[in-house]
Amino acid sequence: MNLGKVQKIILLILTIGFTLFGIAFVVSVLFVERTTFNFRMLFPMALGVLGVFSTIFHIKTIEAYSVDFASQFKFPKVPKLFWILNALNGFLILVIGLMLSYFFYDSYDSEIRKQDDIEIFILVIAIPLIAGVWIALDIYKLFQMEQKVKEKQAFNSIDDISGMDNK
Repeated sequence: MNLGKVQKIILLILTIGFTLFGIAFVVSVLFVERTTFNFRMLFPMALGVLGVFSTIFHIKTIEAYSVDFASQFKFPKVPKLFWILNALNGFLILVIGLMLSYFFYDSYDSEIRKQDDIEIFILVIAIPLIAGVWIALDIYKLFQMEQKVKEKQAFNSIDDISGMDNK
């Protein structure tokens, strides 16, 4: 298993974790606590919905990181909607990380920040920040790979027309 597939699996696990967190939060607030819906619930609700599409995106594109991918000149067929929803999911996770860091900075004074719990707070803040940037980098890398495959397919189709075999 190559490094690209390992990073994609880790990203898939993180996405599933964020998705389950968003869904569990909404279910617990709306159905267990029987609270009325308000604007603040849009973030976890969007995290759950976008996370489902992002998970599907990661499952469909995991084969792009296979070793024999370059020799096959194929890229997984993923609708543009999934690319957009995956990007929105990464952006939302990044925004949640930024909001958590702001709330941490705003709500705790300097004496509380010096206690032992700071490592946990930094970890809780760092995971969404890293995951959001990681999703954006993954989309960029996959887009580059897709463009290379399209370019190679175009050159091969030209070679097929001319009768040459340049592989």
